[in-house]
Amino acid sequence: MVRALAKRSMVGGVARNQFDLEFAHLPAHRRRALLVVGSYEEAEHVEHALADALGVEAGEAVVALIPDTDGDLQLRRPQAKLRRSNLARLPEMEGIQFLIAPLQAIERGHNILVGQEAAIGSIYFLTRPMPVPGDLNVAIQKLNAWAMRAAPTCEVATIGEAGVWLRSEADKRWRDASPANDRKGTYRELDDAERSGLLWTQLVLVWQCIGRLLRGGVPARVHFVDAKWAEVRTGLMPGTEETEASSMLVGFARLLRTAMADPDPAQAAVAQALYGSFAQALDLLLES
Repeated sequence: MVRALAKRSMVGGVARNQFDLEFAHLPAHRRRALLVVGSYEEAEHVEHALADALGVEAGEAVVALIPDTDGDLQLRRPQAKLRRSNLARLPEMEGIQFLIAPLQAIERGHNILVGQEAAIGSIYFLTRPMPVPGDLNVAIQKLNAWAMRAAPTCEVATIGEAGVWLRSEADKRWRDASPANDRKGTYRELDDAERSGLLWTQLVLVWQCIGRLLRGGVPARVHFVDAKWAEVRTGLMPGTEETEASSMLVGFARLLRTAMADPDPAQAAVAQALYGSFAQALDLLLES
């Protein structure tokens, strides 16, 4: 995928690739791209593939993010990587135009700036995020999402009874959601309730990641590259139009419309403040 983006062809008599054309839309101090992948291991593989396609060494124009503690991660050239705690130093790394990082590693609190503006101008989601079946964190997220929906509906008399009821119901749902019983391996296999819970989790991660490019009130250019972001349009699923089962982006748009139409004006205002610009951009994307 990155090799195709980096492959040069003649454009107006000049050999250019898709990244060259992309950077032409950005001011000089923001000509950097964030390539989002699913794991640190994927980040290193993409780093080497892109560096090879560009004809440079890893750590020159291209750098992969690594965790602060390597653990069992096997790195070919750790000296050519950027540790997560040093993200803010990216603009100081001379010649680096591409940062490759896992989705969950780029979140709130990480400001990558040139002056007061975001140093990265473009972001490419190379993979559609999907938790690995059996991931304990996913089971916990499912249970938390259920608890948020269930608590307001509890009609027992006392706080103690409510606690007992919630614990009993949560225990039943934990058995269903636990990794040992998780048999759904693909996004399209999820039912509506499961899909909505997953969509909210991934929406927040994606938007927080994009938010790193918006610091200082500057615009960001966002590319959803993986064919699984829109499976009908890319021919992975039959059909005439995208649905929530075929595209997370359609699901994101529906969740945000619902949140911003909340009957509670305060809740609607919060949703608009947090996600209004994302909702508008998604609507424009899906209409194109």
